[in-house]
Amino acid sequence: MRMRKLFSLMLLFLAVSLQASADIIQASTTLPGGDGKPEHLYTMLSGHNYYATSLTSPTQTADNYGYFAFYAVDGMENTYYIYSYKNNKWLGYEKAASYSNKTGFVTLTDEKTEGAYFYVENYADENYNVKPYNSTGVSGKYLNWYQGTGSNPLDGTITLGIWEQGGSQDAGSRWTFTEVDLRTYEYTMVLPEGVTVTINGNTYANGETCTVDAALKKSDVIVPVQEGKFAVLSINDLTETVTLTYANIPVQAETALLRRISALTCSMTDRLDALENALLGVSEHAGSNLETARYYHDAVLSGMQDLRAVVDEIESCTSEEDWPYPTYGDLLFR
Repeated sequence: MRMRKLFSLMLLFLAVSLQASADIIQASTTLPGGDGKPEHLYTMLSGHNYYATSLTSPTQTADNYGYFAFYAVDGMENTYYIYSYKNNKWLGYEKAASYSNKTGFVTLTDEKTEGAYFYVENYADENYNVKPYNSTGVSGKYLNWYQGTGSNPLDGTITLGIWEQGGSQDAGSRWTFTEVDLRTYEYTMVLPEGVTVTINGNTYANGETCTVDAALKKSDVIVPVQEGKFAVLSINDLTETVTLTYANIPVQAETALLRRISALTCSMTDRLDALENALLGVSEHAGSNLETARYYHDAVLSGMQDLRAVVDEIESCTSEEDWPYPTYGDLLFR
């Protein structure tokens, strides 16, 4: 009896878990246009780890991820019109009695195409199939970049295609959705007097505000260069401020390092000349093999050691990318 109750509780827990996963997608009700914005936006990620762009082509570049809103169709379970928020387009297709596997199945239109809605099926955990309708009901095809990225270039213009296998059989038909932040930010510029920055093609001065639909990144802000200074840019999403200051570039350390390298280079040149002279003197000591070997040991080898010492010191002052010769690590391990 106790085992039966435990089993029943496990089934109830499983049912609740499945229901929770089935509710991942939340439909928006506010239609886009004017000041209207969808309440919920999602990225679309395929089982092959490609995101859909706003044109529904594949991408792995975060800045190119499309954001999609889902609008429920009255009286039709799990059925939605899909809107591409960044592109201000509705996803649609030409409805027919049947479909063949193909690329570029999805169309993008300014106005919603009546009847061009999608059946969004949560079939396991957070995994979904997305299927178009045909003229009689839900079709047997699945949104998929048919024939992979070979026929659907990354960040291209070819829209999503369709394929005959669902996500449980083909990872390309398996979709997961992640909700993105819809918050609008109004950043106030805190800049030195007379300095302006450029954000999304618009110029802002101190005290002016910039309104954006997502949190700014430093790469979104173009700052002017000032000679002998470097820019310090900070973006605070809590206070909604963009702060820019400039600091002087310190030169004392760089000047001291440059002087040291210059002195070492002069020393290297002197020791290289001494080594070359020692090599020229080999012919004057070309008696017996023992005499020649002693000369090499006393004059040439010692000259090589003197030269190596100063070159090693120069190497320790030089960054790896600026050092033109292979290191011991390069010779041994690369």
